[in-house]
Amino acid sequence: MMPASASDLQTNVVKVLSAGGPPMTPPLIARALPVGGRPTLPALKKLLLQMARDGAVVRIAGRTDKYVAAPVEVWARSHLLELLAEGPRAEAALKKSLTRAHDHLYSGLVEALLRTGRIHRHPPFTRGRSLLALDPPDVTAYVGAELDNLMNTLAAKGFAAAALKAAMLRHLGAPAPGAAAGGGVPAAGAGTPIAAERPPAEAVIEAMHRLEPRVNEGAAVSIARLRDVLSARCDKGAFDGAVLSLLKRGVLELQSHAWPARLSAEEKSLLIDNGQGGWFDSAALLRSRR
Repeated sequence: MMPASASDLQTNVVKVLSAGGPPMTPPLIARALPVGGRPTLPALKKLLLQMARDGAVVRIAGRTDKYVAAPVEVWARSHLLELLAEGPRAEAALKKSLTRAHDHLYSGLVEALLRTGRIHRHPPFTRGRSLLALDPPDVTAYVGAELDNLMNTLAAKGFAAAALKAAMLRHLGAPAPGAAAGGGVPAAGAGTPIAAERPPAEAVIEAMHRLEPRVNEGAAVSIARLRDVLSARCDKGAFDGAVLSLLKRGVLELQSHAWPARLSAEEKSLLIDNGQGGWFDSAALLRSRR
């Protein structure tokens, strides 16, 4: 089979790079070219450099050069949105992902995306960093974070959790748990504990980010610590259900305790039953969701 002419080869390279995927290295480009029109790798690298100088493709310089056919701004915008589709991200991590050769595009792209409402800035929690996300910030998560901090501060001073919750409810004008619903007449079922509202999955993910800044890098978070942070907002059943729903949806991966037989009853109560005679004791974001 006759080798492809220089013009045919350039046309095929542009077609490969215009398919809408991420930037490609020369070896990946070579494998995607028609079998009969593949040049040697050195020849392809030389051609790509020339095409970049001519403006036919965009070169993303690095330890291994990569190429795209679209203007690099188009790729950078798509790249940022793809990362944010996996969950809220710190701005420093987003900027770093654009490579040093193109991180100057970050500010303009983010400002345009914020202005059009395509992305949203999430204010930092008491101890944390501001994040960017596709969805607006949930005020419930911020209220919960402040209440968690207040609960922990006052609990350290000796106040009981039940007394703190009752005081907060009184301050907000809400009936205390077990109180009659109007006029002091006991409601049906009064005296039974009121089930806490099931926390949204977003609250669990936000709590993981607050507890472990490296959660997007695969760092695991203790189930017991997560439960403690969210204890002011939900009971054991609601918390366990929220975490297990994230597992079922493929958002989290849960690790089981290595020695379940050594756990005391109190320690087990802080973990989550894995249904196989063991107990989940840590959670991490799945790699595809980071």
